Formats: sequence, structure tokens, C-alpha cells
Amino acid sequence: MSPVYDAHTALPIVVGIDGSDAAVAAARWAAVEAAGRDVEIQLVYVIAKDELERRYGARALDLAETAVRETDRSIAVASPLLLRGPLVPTLCERTESASLLVLGPVGTDLVPRVMLGSTAAALAATAACPVAVVRGTDEDSPPRSTSPVIVALGGHDVDAALVGAAMHEAEIRGTHVLAARAEPALPGPRGRRALTAEQEFEDEVGGRVGRWRGDFPEVPVNTMVVYGEAADALASLSSSAQMVVMGCRGRDLLEEAALGSTSHALLHSARCPVFVYREPTGTG
Repeated sequence: MSPVYDAHTALPIVVGIDGSDAAVAAARWAAVEAAGRDVEIQLVYVIAKDELERRYGARALDLAETAVRETDRSIAVASPLLLRGPLVPTLCERTESASLLVLGPVGTDLVPRVMLGSTAAALAATAACPVAVVRGTDEDSPPRSTSPVIVALGGHDVDAALVGAAMHEAEIRGTHVLAARAEPALPGPRGRRALTAEQEFEDEVGGRVGRWRGDFPEVPVNTMVVYGEAADALASLSSSAQMVVMGCRGRDLLEEAALGSTSHALLHSARCPVFVYREPTGTG
């Protein structure tokens, strides 16, 4: 049975806060998401080692809460949480009662690769809800309101849920979906083989979209087949996207094996926020 995306859950959005500017940007991004979903935000700071960090954590939560309220004062913000424990398991536990976990691209040690290497990827592979890693946001850049939400499809059972998630995100942002699939580079000029692959993909996506059209009647969905190495092709597309939606294969696996090599690579290389939808437990 294919996993089913739930576009109507009322569970809160949890935002992992670490005191960095990236975490504040993630909180602002989450505010837009919460407004579109009509759910509350829960800001969480995890004290991993020293109780002296509590004061720093409280200040970081205050700054993030201010950023959320400046973004949209109508959003309900739950009391911020200062939790003590190992970072990944503690945040993962919060996802059991969340609709989405939002993270910035750096971690508590303020080393960019730390968060991506050991925390964001681990949470994307093990969380009980989707995970968004807010990459590529720049407050000085003009909003890309006409840019699409890209959904990366690979011919797997989870694709139906990914299309639903992408249409939901596009509805929130008032834009369209671009469904993309990467194929090996074709030798020579583009010919019948390429046209066949593109038509087959368009037909497949049309069937997926039909499943969600009642929920998102106004969201246009286009298709594109890109040729070459998947991670590189999708990273290039991400430079002109509002978000990339992609899948995760399961839980309790090694991070890259659970995410898949393309999804794992995009967490490092995408130029926009990355939304990772994980298959529900028990679906394989």
C-alpha cells in the first residue's frame, strides 16, 4: 500500500533552534508554513551537554519567537521548550506529535557540516514526520513568488505522497509544481527515446495528480525529465525553485541508505529549502 500524505493534520510545526542566524531564518520560513497550514509553531532548543547553556538557549528561543511574530502576528506560538538530552533522539521524540520538523542548515556547534552531516540527515531518516531543511534563504533577495515547488520523483511507491506534499506546498505559496525525474544522459541528439520517456512521465504524473486534485483544485502541475546525474541536475533546478520535495525510504537505517543517495546529496547541495517526506513506519 502506498503511503498517503495528510494535508489536513492539525499537529504543530516544530522548529529546532540553535542560536544561529540560520535557525532564525528557519523560524521565519516556518511561520509562513504555519500560516498556510493553520497550525501552531513549537520552538525547541536542546541542551546537549552543559546546564550553563540554558541561559543561551532561552535567549535563542526569544529571538526566534520574535522573528516568528514579526513574520505573522496571527500565528499561534506554543510556549518554547528548553530540553536536555542527546540532540537527535530528543528532537526526534518531538516529531511523534508534529506535522513537520523545520531545521536550519547549521547546528548547535555552529559548524555548517555538523548539522547537515550528523543531525539534519539523521532526523530526515528517522523522524516521525516530514523534515524541512531551510537552505538557500536570503532576506536580501527578492521573493521568488512565481518560482515552482519542485518534486523529485523516482518511480517509487512514495511518489504518490510526494505529489500530494508538493501540491500542498505550492498551494501555500500560490505557485505551481514542477515534477522532475532524472534519467541517464542520452547519447547523441535528443530523439524518439527522449520523447517517449517524457510522454510516459507526463502520463504517470497525471495519474498521481488526479489522486490529489480534489484537495488542491487550483494548483498547476508541469513535468520535466532531466538528463544526467540526478543530484547535480536537481541541484541546478533548485536555484530557481521555492522548495524541493523529495522522499525518504524508511526509518532505522543508515542515514544515506534511508534517504537515498540523491536525497542525501541534495540536503548538502540544494539552493532552496528541502522538504523530505518519509514513508510512514510499516510501509517498507
